[in-house]
Amino acid sequence: MSLTASSVGQPRVVKQLTSLLTPKALEQEFDFIAGNANSGMIYGWVLRDEAERLSGREVPYVYVREEQKKGGQQERITGNSNNPSINQGDRVLIVESEDDPDIFLTKVNSSVEALREAGYQPNQVATILQPSSEVVRRLQELGLMLSYSVKPDDLKDIIASGGIRRTLQTQQIPYELGNPMEIAPRIIEAGALEIRDIDGGEKPFLYSSGNWGPGYLMIKGLVGQPHLMKYLCAQVALRVPKDRVDFVVGNVTGGLIPGWEIRNNLEMQKGEEVPFVYVEGSRVSEGRMIGEEDNHLVRKGDKSLVVEELVNFLQTTTNSVLLSRHRGYDAKLAATILHYKNPIALKQLGEHGLELFYVVSLPDIIDAAERSPMFKPRAVADYRRFLENPLKWQADRGYEPVREGGTR
Repeated sequence: MSLTASSVGQPRVVKQLTSLLTPKALEQEFDFIAGNANSGMIYGWVLRDEAERLSGREVPYVYVREEQKKGGQQERITGNSNNPSINQGDRVLIVESEDDPDIFLTKVNSSVEALREAGYQPNQVATILQPSSEVVRRLQELGLMLSYSVKPDDLKDIIASGGIRRTLQTQQIPYELGNPMEIAPRIIEAGALEIRDIDGGEKPFLYSSGNWGPGYLMIKGLVGQPHLMKYLCAQVALRVPKDRVDFVVGNVTGGLIPGWEIRNNLEMQKGEEVPFVYVEGSRVSEGRMIGEEDNHLVRKGDKSLVVEELVNFLQTTTNSVLLSRHRGYDAKLAATILHYKNPIALKQLGEHGLELFYVVSLPDIIDAAERSPMFKPRAVADYRRFLENPLKWQADRGYEPVREGGTR
């Protein structure tokens, strides 16, 4: 595993590396930041925060997957849809932290292709380690400028020192505890919910499960509106008992940025560094915990908090909890922005001895949609009927579930 990938578990190291990188990246103008999934997402997000602080302007953020998923959301770019701060022709700073030059170039090439195809203009790449002259040449051929944080020996020294040394003090989260009835409309107004009028002739969504349905809720896309995402994550942290959490586990990909932000808020409340790791792989047998290896901040028996952006059937959350327990950690807590309150998930919580903290439920969102002028009342009512019995809803309209879904 690369040094930069594993160092994500030490927040002070991440912050020092990005503080060195951001002024260099700001030497060339860009309109928004694209973090490469998975290794560039946290570095890109922290760089975004620092760039916004230094420049005094709002900096939007998206993340880019290397390939389209066979199931799940088909778009490779997350955060640009329904985003008033991102426009066609915008210049993009790509952030990638991969050390291996071949993997680095492959991922950057892939992101350049996806961003240009979507109508954006990637004009530079920011990374942590100084790349070879050959990598620089290849980037120039793509029309990309390069900025980097440190040379390899300097990276080892920073990791060994534990990053920026600063005294942490207990602080209050700069938000009041919000009411779900007030928060749900903000999520809807941000464009996270789409409900199609099937009776009016619109086509239903095909979900990753292979089912068809009239509504789709895209919480992960709110990374493109950082100030709203930060507010929602602060709301999660306000509901989590800070003394029961030693480190945070973010699930790839939707849980990475919320997990990091919740970590920031817990650190503020506790007045001490809160480590962060993320889990790749949707099954326990193939799961990998990135940031745990050689991390003196994470110890066996520590209490973990598993984070996703939304919880439907709870399967991936459960898998990360089981992986955490297998790795020797005390994993009893999970957190999310949106809880579907699916009966299967509620049953799983009890079976696995899990406590789930959340900000809003799907019923809260549907109630807000009924009050919103953005949706036709019959479309919202139809979505309610679907949620009550998805299979009956499909059968009544002549739709059959397919083996290989993909939200579109």
